[in-house]
Amino acid sequence: MKFSVKLKTLFSAVTAVLVLSAVLNSCDNLMADLEAVAPCAKQYYFEKFMKYGVMYYFQNLDDDEYTDDVETMYLYGTPGELTTAAAEYRCGFTAQPFEQKTITENTVIEIYYTRNRHTVTHEDNLDNEDKGVPAAQE
Repeated sequence: MKFSVKLKTLFSAVTAVLVLSAVLNSCDNLMADLEAVAPCAKQYYFEKFMKYGVMYYFQNLDDDEYTDDVETMYLYGTPGELTTAAAEYRCGFTAQPFEQKTITENTVIEIYYTRNRHTVTHEDNLDNEDKGVPAAQE
């Protein structure tokens, strides 16, 4: 009985650390936080949650190739389940459809953004006099 109470208390403390880490947006320090609170819980949560990457690729201005953004987002999920990556709004770009993947040790989601291109044309239907061009001298 004492063991189950201690175990329940341990996992309540670990859950509190997970919630606090998520609130403070310090998911990269998640494993260090778990190690500090309860070393034996690290392995338990490592089996429950796995880190995966989301890479963003943006279409170049000069060609149709893509360049990867310097930032890679890391998320956590349950091994064997699907990722929960989402495209972010990026001004001047449109995210292309992508598929979620099953979470494993080396899962990386790639999201491609095409550059929004706009063509601006100006039509001039005015004759020369209306444009301020002087009339021909006689």
